[in-house]
Amino acid sequence: MEEELPRIREVLCREDLPENPNWRKEGYPNPHCWNVYELFMKAKEEGKDSILWQEARRIWWEAHWRLVGRYKRRRPFFKVYTCDVEKKMCIEESLDEDDIKRILREIIITGFETGITPRGAGIFREIFGRL
Repeated sequence: MEEELPRIREVLCREDLPENPNWRKEGYPNPHCWNVYELFMKAKEEGKDSILWQEARRIWWEAHWRLVGRYKRRRPFFKVYTCDVEKKMCIEESLDEDDIKRILREIIITGFETGITPRGAGIFREIFGRL
């Protein structure tokens, strides 16, 4: 990765996420934990034909459908940790509805920013409303 990630990171974990090869080095709680930006940038590096690209898109679509209230897969929401990668210490966050919406919006924005998902005015308006 070209850009350095911050020392303090919000990390999403769930068993169906792909394994993060750097999880031990970063001090994440388990191999299925990723910082959203880290996941999407790694997927972008690996390219559109990679499994990681497909997984990043799946996470993006899950965030989209959850945010607009039409998610039907019944997977639990991610466990979210705040991790200090220098100290190799993570604390699980207690999430309320506003926290969940903020995290979903971060996933959506990161997908747009990294090019994992196309920017679409209709999708943007559906998620963020008219500005």
